Amino acid sequence: YMKMKTSIILILAIGIFFVLGPNAFADNATKTENNAPQTPPQEEAVGEESAPVEKTVKALEVKGNLTISTATIIAKIKTRPGDIYTSNTANEDIKRIYAMGFFSDVSNEVVDYEDGVKVIFYVKEKPIIRKISFQGRLIPKEELLLKQLKSKENQYLDYPTLKEDIAIIKKLYEKRGHPQALIDYKI
Repeated sequence: YMKMKTSIILILAIGIFFVLGPNAFADNATKTENNAPQTPPQEEAVGEESAPVEKTVKALEVKGNLTISTATIIAKIKTRPGDIYTSNTANEDIKRIYAMGFFSDVSNEVVDYEDGVKVIFYVKEKPIIRKISFQGRLIPKEELLLKQLKSKENQYLDYPTLKEDIAIIKKLYEKRGHPQALIDYKI
């Protein structure tokens, strides 16, 4: 008799919205190939080496956020207008923004601004899972599979959690006598 391979493909339908500013096509030098935020050319930035030690932060700005408000992001950082700029604090601010769990990329830029500096934080939000569906021979019912997953619809996509979900489904199939089931995902 012939062994039949069972395969399941976990499909996560992701809705990603892009909002382009008025200069979106004029200056592509500040974006990477995958449109991740990136620091603009060095002549525009005031880095640690070129910035005097005592530069005052005159303004904060957040770019790239679509669903998470600027106020929410700024509430998480320690850099404030009126403070002396330090790269250590700015680096810690990047870590704080990442720790929020909503962003796949965070960077910053420091530019001269009104006799001080403006600190600009660039963020790229994680996509939101719009729909989870299954294809293939479903040994456990779809409802059971959905209950077991850590990823949920209308939550941010998290790749480590997605890998855990694959392992969970694989275990369910092994328990039901299908240890060679192939489990994969498509986004």
